[in-house]
Amino acid sequence: MGFHSKLRGLDLHGPTNEMVENQTGSPINKLKAISLDGMGTTHPKVILADPNVRSNFGIAVDQIANNAFGFVCTFGFLFAVDTSLWPVNTLLYSDALGNLSVVPLGSPIASVVAQDGSCGVLYVLAVGDLLVDNIPDWHIVGNLGTDEDVNFIGTQDAQGFQIKTNNAKRIFVDSQGRTAFGDLKPDGFIHIKEHTTSPGSGHIIHTFEVSTSSATYQPAFAYTVPNGSVIQIKVNLLGRESSTSRCSFVRTNTYTRDGGSAIKVGIGQSDYTYRSHDGYTMRFGQVTNQATIEVKADTANPTKWIGTVEIDVLTT
Repeated sequence: MGFHSKLRGLDLHGPTNEMVENQTGSPINKLKAISLDGMGTTHPKVILADPNVRSNFGIAVDQIANNAFGFVCTFGFLFAVDTSLWPVNTLLYSDALGNLSVVPLGSPIASVVAQDGSCGVLYVLAVGDLLVDNIPDWHIVGNLGTDEDVNFIGTQDAQGFQIKTNNAKRIFVDSQGRTAFGDLKPDGFIHIKEHTTSPGSGHIIHTFEVSTSSATYQPAFAYTVPNGSVIQIKVNLLGRESSTSRCSFVRTNTYTRDGGSAIKVGIGQSDYTYRSHDGYTMRFGQVTNQATIEVKADTANPTKWIGTVEIDVLTT
């Protein structure tokens, strides 16, 4: 059992220093966090860490020249390093350029054991990235050290995100950013879903923008009326050709659909109209099962329109 006498100090932690190759084109400096980049000629290749896109592998023990071999501490104590910036027990992370930072990004890569300008000690735990998700958990009592421009709750792919209470969906944000309050998925930019005693009902808020270059009616917005429903649609619309040629409308209409095409109930009720020129106007229409809004500019000059639409849906 005499060999145990050597299992202390640097000898104990020697196996955590992995030999790697640097083929990045630039030196990798001491204390830089790195990630694996496949296999090199005889040893694994490494690059500077970026926890946004890859797992941390370790911290460079000394500078690794380009096209050269060097050592990386992946698990255990890293001695004789500059830790003067951080108090004992500080958790360190890698930023997107491989620098050690106190700002949480990915999993912690090290903690400070001794603070010193030349004889500091870090405890490295880079393998944690390989065993758990690369993104730290959000705590139910709140997180510290977050960056509102970096950290988020959500997805990094084209999938939606939901919030539940009592195991029932309450809020859903789809991959396009449309948000539904209540069960099912959103049909508009903001969609407040059905009342519990009126299945299918809801309130929808849309925004739209269109540019036209015609003095005839042009399509600006369309909404598919659900079958078996009555909807009320209200539009707040602005049009502008120039600083002196512009218009504003607030109008409401009702549609119904029962087993066939959408039917426009009236011509539309006007709450507000302003026109610098009489040629500006808007109208409600219908195309098969869609309620539509069309706009007409005063001239064929380029005109920009922007509006919001509120839709109340009653489904029987």
